[in-house]
Amino acid sequence: MQDKRNYWQAETKKFTWKHARILLIAEEINRNPSIHSVLDLGAGEALLYRLLDKRISYRGLDIAGNKGVGNINPPVDYFDFDNMDAGEEVIGIPYDCVVISGLLEYLVHWEKIIEKVRTKWLKPGGVCLVSFINSSGYQQNAPVKGHPQWINKFRLKTILTDLDRLGFDIEKIYPIFWGSKSWLRPLIRLWADYATARNNYMSMDKTWVSQYLCITHSRQENE
Repeated sequence: MQDKRNYWQAETKKFTWKHARILLIAEEINRNPSIHSVLDLGAGEALLYRLLDKRISYRGLDIAGNKGVGNINPPVDYFDFDNMDAGEEVIGIPYDCVVISGLLEYLVHWEKIIEKVRTKWLKPGGVCLVSFINSSGYQQNAPVKGHPQWINKFRLKTILTDLDRLGFDIEKIYPIFWGSKSWLRPLIRLWADYATARNNYMSMDKTWVSQYLCITHSRQENE
């Protein structure tokens, strides 16, 4: 376990640049006046925390986080997502918004995370921003290589089905291009708006899309 934690503590230091996905996540949260609290899963070194408005309370969970509760800043608690039954306490639940960014591709039992979010960690009807690696974007000749610890890559068609099955309604999907360059956000937004307006998310099922960022809401029990 300690070797695993040490490995990810070193890995998180490689992902501290303001890429398109993290900037889109911060923009979505900051412009939503109903979001006052955020739980960030797979938080790393809490880059998202530094991009959020000060009005928003933040807590992160990560295998590389801090063990025990203390005055830590940014607030990232230790959590082993491969061992959901360990019983680590999550402070401040439920949250207005839960972010699952760059995490599910590393987990065998990724559905357990989404189920836990809907049933325990997210307020009913709350916002969940979740990213999925696109398997079509990482074929043999892809210009960007996948991470050696990836277990899962997803297809857009199954993403749509799985989110519905797990109790989440999709508001919008952003197609993130290879390299996740921040300057591509206007094009990403334009394509997402086009697909949403025409209710045709499958138009984004392209090999040059490396991942999808889904803006969702947990479904109420009576829906």
